Amino acid sequence: MLGKLVENRINERGVSVREAADELGVSHTTVRSVIAGKPTKFDILQTIAEWLDIDFTTAMGMYDKDPIANKISALMKADPRLGKVLTEMIEDYEAGNLSKEDVDDIINYASFRMERPIHR
Repeated sequence: MLGKLVENRINERGVSVREAADELGVSHTTVRSVIAGKPTKFDILQTIAEWLDIDFTTAMGMYDKDPIANKISALMKADPRLGKVLTEMIEDYEAGNLSKEDVDDIINYASFRMERPIHR
């Protein structure tokens, strides 16, 4: 689905895959991989979603299938820093640099912050 959206946008705009890749800040081979339907990194999906002007959950093929993913997407739109932090967290976890205890600490801190008023 995402690959077809990317391909359509490229064709609509009359740009080459390389030009689209330059706009996205990724390699042309990455764009070709996305068009071919191959899996890609979280941060690249987020960049492509923004380039296509679609929700992140749509880019992941999860739109209306996962209400939590839709809510995360809304938060990421409200503050793109969240997407960057989540991307780093996922990559660290996948690389084995973030333990279950680290994830527990992050969850506990987020829960703590949400239980008290935020003063600005």
